[in-house]
Amino acid sequence: MSSIEYDFCGLLISSPLDLYGLRRSSIASPATVDVTISLTFGAMPPPQSVRYAWQGRFGLILEGDAGTGWVIRCGDDLAIVCDAAGTTLDCRYRDSGAIPLLREILSRRVLPRLTSLHRRLPIHAAALAQSDDAVLLFGASGAGKSTLTAAMAATGWDIMSDDMTVLTGVEDSRVWQSAPGVSLWEASRVGLALPDTNCRAIEGYDGKYWYAPPHRARPGTVPVGAMVFLSFDTSCHAIEWRPISGPTAMVMAASQMVRFDPADKDENTRMLDSIGRLVRRIPCYTFTYPRIYAALPPTIEAITAIQDHAREQAEAYL
Repeated sequence: MSSIEYDFCGLLISSPLDLYGLRRSSIASPATVDVTISLTFGAMPPPQSVRYAWQGRFGLILEGDAGTGWVIRCGDDLAIVCDAAGTTLDCRYRDSGAIPLLREILSRRVLPRLTSLHRRLPIHAAALAQSDDAVLLFGASGAGKSTLTAAMAATGWDIMSDDMTVLTGVEDSRVWQSAPGVSLWEASRVGLALPDTNCRAIEGYDGKYWYAPPHRARPGTVPVGAMVFLSFDTSCHAIEWRPISGPTAMVMAASQMVRFDPADKDENTRMLDSIGRLVRRIPCYTFTYPRIYAALPPTIEAITAIQDHAREQAEAYL
């Protein structure tokens, strides 16, 4: 089976699977590969000690440890065996019908977390760029992050990532364009009147689509200019935003940490330290807006105003 190379957050990924949504590498004949993905049909890996069980649709379970390697298990018929360095992912499956689910798990859950083993800083947020810097949008499930991301992309913003953003680090916080698209439910696709030519049904989901606007490649990385925390208040009738700092920003950002092994105390400590330094460097804001499609144009204008305010703050800091 031939392999496809992807440029994922500065890492060269070689995969036999079509990981739609990820950027394909422009390197014709790569000399080295950072992460190699393989497929193995048949027996599952033997059970190991359970490190962590994630909540959510996939019900993923992390087994093993940093010394011997990891197993990320999804039910009884799908598992991903990862070496300790995060350089190989052997995907085991018993039923070919699980391949669409495997694609989704790799693209949206495993690879972003894996970047932490390669000295990147993953965080649960969407990232969009306009001009020379990016805005991170944070929000719990249902806060409207994906719909807002798609609406901003339709008006000219570049999607850097839709749900899992990977930063270069803390001291010089920049973001890669890892997934220049966004997953949406049918209601948002229709409400935003997105063209069918830019939407693709996501396998394994009933009524969910991947929206990829005309691709605007962002080579290299883009600096992060602002961090915006979306309110979950569905009764809001006005657009409001305000700067936040100190403990408030720290608590809100820390709740969006992404860790490869959430049970690892040392990893948690490092992540909290990184988040603390991040919110001290980058202007942070809370943001509320009416959850109706008609309010999206002024909502996007307000986010542009936040971006301008953050630039002024950064210039004053310098």
